[in-house]
Amino acid sequence: EALKENLELRSTLLKIIPFGMNIIDKNGNILFMNELMKKNLGEDKIGKKCCEVYRDDKTQCLKCPLFREIKIGETQTIESHDMLGGRILEITHTGLIFDGKKALLEIFHDITERKQSELKLKEYSVELEETNKTKNKLFSIIAHDLRSPFNSILGLTNLLNDEYSTYSEEDKKTIVLKLKESSENAYNLLENLLAWSLTQRNGIKVKPEKIDLSEIASLQMEVFETLSNSKNIQIDNQIAPGTQAEADRNMVTTVMRNLLNNALKFSHSGGSIVITAIELNNKIEVSFNDNGVGISKDVLKDLFKSNETHSTNGTANEKGTGLGLMVCKEVVEINGGEIRVDSVEGKGSRFSFTLPAPKM
Repeated sequence: EALKENLELRSTLLKIIPFGMNIIDKNGNILFMNELMKKNLGEDKIGKKCCEVYRDDKTQCLKCPLFREIKIGETQTIESHDMLGGRILEITHTGLIFDGKKALLEIFHDITERKQSELKLKEYSVELEETNKTKNKLFSIIAHDLRSPFNSILGLTNLLNDEYSTYSEEDKKTIVLKLKESSENAYNLLENLLAWSLTQRNGIKVKPEKIDLSEIASLQMEVFETLSNSKNIQIDNQIAPGTQAEADRNMVTTVMRNLLNNALKFSHSGGSIVITAIELNNKIEVSFNDNGVGISKDVLKDLFKSNETHSTNGTANEKGTGLGLMVCKEVVEINGGEIRVDSVEGKGSRFSFTLPAPKM
């Protein structure tokens, strides 16, 4: 009577336990299935192979305890993916005797939501870390690099204010020229900071339209006319008038401005810069070629990596932040293009970027 009561209790527990459960033999055939598992599957699967019932690809789990001898009383828990329609299950196996033979009790625990939550937490953690890096870099540039041109502007304006009458006309022209250069540097840096911060926060909106690349290049040549004249550098715009691309005008202007500024910065006095554009596989490739100082192989391989910035003084000791190329890469990619560089140290560089050709 005691044995009968014990068996009835165990049978009842097996049926009502709030987890899917079954018992399989050494060949993986299902010998027993509790009511919850039958309900979840929609029918009784006794007699079928467990892997064919539960696994999406109908193959045996690679960590299945059936690959070795069943040991009575031994418990093992495995995590199995792609179960019952893409679910993730935690399966606890325990060796026991069922109907006089060695068997495995399997208890199934659906951990799909938990795993998805863990993955989300990891993604949020990475995103938060990147956000902190962006914030720290932004503050660093504002605190250091943005201060420099404004210090120059303030110093020069104070000189003019305090000693204006003592300077010759030539000296005044020199100071005004330096004021212009410092103001342009501050403006360019602010433009890059704005563009970069927008890309980091996914706040940048692309407005593609048909744009004339030759026209944009010519406008940038005018922007840097003072700098090119001061270094006696010849800029040759060889982009044929009417050469068009399908992209955001302001973003392409930002890219051209940065690449031309870089080419001027690293070109020697008396050097030359050639701007070209060709059509390649429904793309327009724009290139800035200079015969300046070039880039070393060590710097070249990491030049466009998002977690690396490289700042080098120009041939006239011009300052930089390394931010411009990061902005170029992200803006070009947002517009559906790619950017690359070919360079030989001591001989010059060729920066090229592609944009979608206009749709017919």
